[in-house]
Amino acid sequence: MYGIPRATLFDKVKERTPLTCTLGAPTVLTKEEENQLANWVINMGKIGYGRTRQELTLTVKQILDKTNRRNPFKNNLPGRHWVEGFLQRHQHISKRTKEALGKERACVTSAKLDKWFNEFETYIKDIESQGDIFDNPMRIFNADESGFALAGKSEKVLALKVHKSQITCLACCNAGGMYLPPMLIFPGVRFKYNPLDGAPAGSCLGRSENGWINSEIFYEWVANHFHTFLVKEKIQLPVILLIDGHSSHINLDTATFCSENGIILYCLPPHASHVIQPLDVSVFKALKTKWNQEVRYFQITHPGENVTKQTFASVFGRAWPKAITPENAINGFKSCGIFPLDKTAIDQKKLLPSTVFASTEPALLSAPDSRGM
Repeated sequence: MYGIPRATLFDKVKERTPLTCTLGAPTVLTKEEENQLANWVINMGKIGYGRTRQELTLTVKQILDKTNRRNPFKNNLPGRHWVEGFLQRHQHISKRTKEALGKERACVTSAKLDKWFNEFETYIKDIESQGDIFDNPMRIFNADESGFALAGKSEKVLALKVHKSQITCLACCNAGGMYLPPMLIFPGVRFKYNPLDGAPAGSCLGRSENGWINSEIFYEWVANHFHTFLVKEKIQLPVILLIDGHSSHINLDTATFCSENGIILYCLPPHASHVIQPLDVSVFKALKTKWNQEVRYFQITHPGENVTKQTFASVFGRAWPKAITPENAINGFKSCGIFPLDKTAIDQKKLLPSTVFASTEPALLSAPDSRGM
């Protein structure tokens, strides 16, 4: 009747193209999808996770891969022109050029930490109406990862040789001294054995090509391990989940899940793990010490053998309970000034004078990466 092609109508019915029209060329994403994407970029900037253009375009690619939508992009990956158009349509997004990380930028100072503590407290109180979350240590969590290198054949008993292959432990505890069972991330995707044989009770398995964590694994951990733990232990929601400032694992799906399930993500300041990350300050050092002791014991009791992917869990499973004491977690949060919230608790000897620090704001959307995306 109106001369509209059947293919166009079909795409509208299947929601492959937006129902509403705008001036100019049609957008690839719906208005709702673009708004969700823009809000994600803005919210990540507020908690210290400035997103890059590459991360933005890869997120769009994930959406297009899932919906099988027609688009002009090669392999569903937008380029520079789409990003510029997106920023024009959402001008409330601040586009700052990310400074190169020089020596001064990597320094952590008292001024930097003061600023972080003030912004952290303000942000939490703004979104947590009752304001009592800082009074309950069971509701404040820290998650971090640590790599364990697998030994090579030429390894000596008293000195671990770094090997390209590693297994990553994703650990998490709260300020009340409770620990989640760890996630152990193994290199490889298929196993002819149970890689968690001998691991701490309740451990979960992650798989990646190199044994490192990625955004998909982190989402799996948050949705199926961390959230499940909160429900099982009847932890009052919302909770705070503090994560290292270098983490690039918070994708749109993870941020949305956390927002919908009472998990407040917040970024610890970069280059400050040795000062303000409870797991780094008080737990991982003890864990690595116990791990090395168990590796030596394994080598003594298994002459000529080294710890492999198949035997890792059993060796790690003996080290884990010796290091993850409630006292280590509680002392870690206290010495980092996280709980009780007290920025004066930080060890000032670990900080550099404020005069050497070049202050920068976290970018909401950084400059193009080396590939021009």
